[in-house]
Amino acid sequence: MTSVPVLSTLPALAGAGALLKTLPGVRFAVAYGSHARGRASARSDLDLLYVFDEQPAPDTIRYLVARVLRLHAAHGLTLDSEVAYAIKLWTTRGELHDALSLAGFTTAGGEIVISTVPTDPAYLNSPRFKARLILNALTSPHVFLGGDGHAHQRAARAAIGALTRLAVLTVGRPSAHELHELAAGLISDPVTGASGQDWLGYQDHDGPHLYALLAAHLHGRHRRAQTLHRGSRKPALSDSD
Repeated sequence: MTSVPVLSTLPALAGAGALLKTLPGVRFAVAYGSHARGRASARSDLDLLYVFDEQPAPDTIRYLVARVLRLHAAHGLTLDSEVAYAIKLWTTRGELHDALSLAGFTTAGGEIVISTVPTDPAYLNSPRFKARLILNALTSPHVFLGGDGHAHQRAARAAIGALTRLAVLTVGRPSAHELHELAAGLISDPVTGASGQDWLGYQDHDGPHLYALLAAHLHGRHRRAQTLHRGSRKPALSDSD
């Protein structure tokens, strides 16, 4: 599949961003998927996520879906309704918090289980799979469309922490020089080889992006731990004490 020039996606992104001004209670919005990666075909659908403070009213959801469908039609983009637009287009701060706590992988018994994605429509439209989509939207290459930039940055940082935890759970706890194994474990299941939409939604070409996120997070955590350790050490007594 040949990608279209990134410039051709900008009007669609601008249209998606303009919707923010018409949605009550929305905090920020992002675009993710092939358009955000710069790898969209001429008709690839536009993946969008609008984050609301609270549960939006049914009329607001219907309005959002209608406007996004109209946006696709205006730019000649196809629709992907495998997950209903009324479900995947929006989330709340509460759902966001749950998603970044790995709710998409947590069983009723509280155990975290990372599994391939079944094709069952009921699962694809469930809160559990929606939580996986939310995490992917904030950790894959994505475009900030507008709203509260600080809220987006906080959510993105928390998402990277959740992503790191997920990566460690897929392959174990590697040393620093094995970061490539962590990134690879996010792209494909180390056991079954399932990848992409059948696994965690990341593509082969996301490897450098994922590696950079993991490296920055783990390096930052290591430096913070060193700083705390140095701050907790008592100064040595001098000969004159």
